[in-house]
Amino acid sequence: MSEIDLKNPSLYINRELSNIEFNRRVLEECENPEHPLLERVKFLAIFSGNMDEFFMVRVSGLKQQVLLGITDRPADGLTPREQLVAIHRAGTQLFAQATSYWLDMLQPALAEAGIHTLDYSQLKTRQQKKLAAYFEKEIFPVLTPLAFDPGHFPAYFQPQPQPGCGSARPGNGRNSFCPRQSTRYAPPAGAAQPARPR
Repeated sequence: MSEIDLKNPSLYINRELSNIEFNRRVLEECENPEHPLLERVKFLAIFSGNMDEFFMVRVSGLKQQVLLGITDRPADGLTPREQLVAIHRAGTQLFAQATSYWLDMLQPALAEAGIHTLDYSQLKTRQQKKLAAYFEKEIFPVLTPLAFDPGHFPAYFQPQPQPGCGSARPGNGRNSFCPRQSTRYAPPAGAAQPARPR
């Protein structure tokens, strides 16, 4: 029996690419017809949350290594830059797949079940007025003006929704952001108010 070369990179699986493959399996649960519809939507949300954290922690760490000029090869043989290239290639495909699942499969299935996500332009005039009132009452009073230019960028420590609106004065580099307590979706006219996240 020949001796195994434990330095052979083919014997090892890269940690970051393994993480991506795990999340690929999570995403694929979206198309499993044995799951209830809302569970399939939940798998898409889990995938998105996992990938947010992956990029915030793991990818940012690799980018720091590249900036520091680190070229060491771990046991799997991939330098930080090579890992980033592989992550970009796999991630681009995964996010395209996730978008397709939502637009072509889950969103139509939700609509068929009577659950709709609507853009402002799709609302009736009465609903648009209701939404404008909701903005004035719930969002506008707690908007926080923040500097937003190449030298100033808000610090976010949690993957919470952070919608922003452009400045009315071009070139001054300032935007307003909704704080964490704002909801991701606004209720249409006549609907129950969504619970605020804790």
